[in-house]
Amino acid sequence: SLPVWREDRLLFLRERASGAYGTDAYFTSMVCFDIFILRVLPPVFFTVITYPMVGLHHSSEDPMATVWCLVWFSVVVVLTNVAASALCMAIGIVTPSNAVANVCGLLVLLVSVLCGGFLLNRQGDTATSTNPVVGWLTSLSFVNYAYEALLINEFLGAGTFHFTPKFYDSSGKSQTGVSVDVTGREVLQFFSFGDNRETMVGDLSSLCALALAYLTLAYVLLKASVRRSGVSD
Repeated sequence: SLPVWREDRLLFLRERASGAYGTDAYFTSMVCFDIFILRVLPPVFFTVITYPMVGLHHSSEDPMATVWCLVWFSVVVVLTNVAASALCMAIGIVTPSNAVANVCGLLVLLVSVLCGGFLLNRQGDTATSTNPVVGWLTSLSFVNYAYEALLINEFLGAGTFHFTPKFYDSSGKSQTGVSVDVTGREVLQFFSFGDNRETMVGDLSSLCALALAYLTLAYVLLKASVRRSGVSD
């Protein structure tokens, strides 16, 4: 999505100046093609093929629960892909070249991944959990909402996990400890993630809001770029 606006920029400005079509029509067609063809279908195919092979959430007692987890997994992956694409669109419009767009896009996505929840410690009052800058970046990271939604989808209602910790005595011999039974909800609570469906729905709503915000920003930037080029809109 980074170079999508620059490859046809001269052609678009020339045809826009001749009155062939408007900026709205160009933006709508480009977004629809990029989102529905490149950002929706590939993640759906990826999920349908890999989800049962990986064996993430499998319930032999309730097959429909597995189907619904697969559906929600697809929804999260698609929304994440759309949000990332919309953000890259906005970056590609405002940057002067593809090289600058690639650098800026990588930096923005890197920050989103770093604040996505996988590398940050949310337990207790740590330096990362209480830092206002980190909290602000986390709230703007689409990866953060996607990661939490995927965790809730997989662990909530997944049954009981049996952990058997191993201890080593002074001689270095392994000593098996007592088995510890932990539910999926307890795993989510231990790592300070949401433990209910309402939180997952909130994460999905945040992903939709971020995607719409990025698309709106890209639209505004494209209109401003057209006006700077001296083409009436």
